[in-house]
Amino acid sequence: MTTGACLTCNSGWAISGTTCVALITINPYCATFSGLTCTVCNAGYYIGTGGICTAANPQCATYSMTTGACLTCYSGWAVSGTTCVALVTLNPWCLVFNGLVCTSCSAGYYIGTGGQCTAVNPQCATYSMTTGACLSCYAGYAISGTTCVVAPTPVPNPWCSAHSGTTCTSCYSPYYLGTGGICTPASASCKTYNMNNGYCTSCYTGWTLNAAAGTCS
Repeated sequence: MTTGACLTCNSGWAISGTTCVALITINPYCATFSGLTCTVCNAGYYIGTGGICTAANPQCATYSMTTGACLTCYSGWAVSGTTCVALVTLNPWCLVFNGLVCTSCSAGYYIGTGGQCTAVNPQCATYSMTTGACLSCYAGYAISGTTCVVAPTPVPNPWCSAHSGTTCTSCYSPYYLGTGGICTPASASCKTYNMNNGYCTSCYTGWTLNAAAGTCS
């Protein structure tokens, strides 16, 4: 009774030095104290630096009560490190996620490098969902490698009967597919011939077939 120092405090208060202080002013989001130390925080808070109850990421469905690290997230969010991130900001054209990994993209996109939904060539009518390679093209376009290009006109190769992209694949009779994919006339003495190299396979009357050379003489 000689110093006036507090020895005990009323409920909701605790000794700090020689006086009593309100626990709520020290750590307002603490649910349970042991002396001046918080042992349990209110929902949505964890025991952070200095024992102060600190707000957890509001998108965390569950989290560590000691570190605040997110363990699970609400719909549309996913754990990245210790926090929750919005999936739409990571991969805006993704339709379906498995964790942070996109498993299905919106129409016109495929799963490209790093799992990002990447736009395909807009002239592709159909395409590979894993590589983005065009499988077919819209009218006026043709496949060239993995993409669609403006379809070639038949003018430079008027005897071409079919194209694959920019390449002639077959010719009208009496032409065959020669060097550089150019339709080249077969020998006039050939009755029938190989459509790929122009070699005679039979001859008209009065001509003799040289099978080794592919000629009629």
